[in-house]
Amino acid sequence: MNSQSVIKFFPAVIREVFSLSDKSLWEDTAEIRLKINFPVILRGKNGEKYLYRNGKTGTDKEMAVICTANDMEYIFCSVCDDSVHSYARELKEGFITVSGGHRVGLCGTAVINEKGMKTIKNISSINFRIAHEIKGCSDLFFNLFSKEFPCGILIAGAPGSGKTTFLRDLCRNFSKEYRVSVIDERSEIAAVSMCVPQNDIGEKCDVFDGYPRKEGINTALRVMSPEIIVCDEIGSDDDIKAITNSANTGVSVIATVHAGNKEELYMRKNIMKLIGLDIFRLVVFLENGERTGMIREVVHCKDKKYGI
Repeated sequence: MNSQSVIKFFPAVIREVFSLSDKSLWEDTAEIRLKINFPVILRGKNGEKYLYRNGKTGTDKEMAVICTANDMEYIFCSVCDDSVHSYARELKEGFITVSGGHRVGLCGTAVINEKGMKTIKNISSINFRIAHEIKGCSDLFFNLFSKEFPCGILIAGAPGSGKTTFLRDLCRNFSKEYRVSVIDERSEIAAVSMCVPQNDIGEKCDVFDGYPRKEGINTALRVMSPEIIVCDEIGSDDDIKAITNSANTGVSVIATVHAGNKEELYMRKNIMKLIGLDIFRLVVFLENGERTGMIREVVHCKDKKYGI
């Protein structure tokens, strides 16, 4: 996956700055943060730095590229393909997933009607979360624990810990042997473009792109006879009902959840229900910060803890 593909969404003056950057900049960048009349900030493993006009990064604010109101308008129109109304559902959720699986978070003024939040306007801040495909990042776990399968696997970590990256690679490993249905509500796992996944999720992977998790899970069970269902960022009541239904049909579930440690996980009552029902047997906790994407520990919910 080419993380530099996000360059096309920026106006010419910022594209020119990015063209001066080294390849290593893109390997490290996790987020590009923009705010009207403020410096462009790149966030990576070593924290946040300003984007300089010469394509380098650092902490000198005077050297930084400033995002103007015109820049913000250009970027917003670009990520909406110049058709804001076509992205009404995404705007209501506050983000748009663009080609390559990159998530673009949007901050502005809420438009409210009698049914609640309708959309957003007057975009003041944008955050590009850069998708990184890292083949092999789940190999160690897969090789050590695939003998436990079939069983449910929960991938836990703080925001930005690489949960989706790990989940995506686990799809690739499992789909060498098993039929996998991916419920890709935000188009971040497979990054489907023109019916074709842009990420390598394996030969036996069927992608339900853009489906809400509940509808996607139930549809997959009806039409694709999966052995494994994969979904990202679970936690709602609807998620729990659909996942329980999946488990009752004998299909294993692999999913992610926001929980940086066991204490945070214990506070997620819906998730603990699934663990109590033995739907998830293994919990993989990922590291954050400089060790983002690396496994901190694997917990066997019914037996003992395994350290990696």
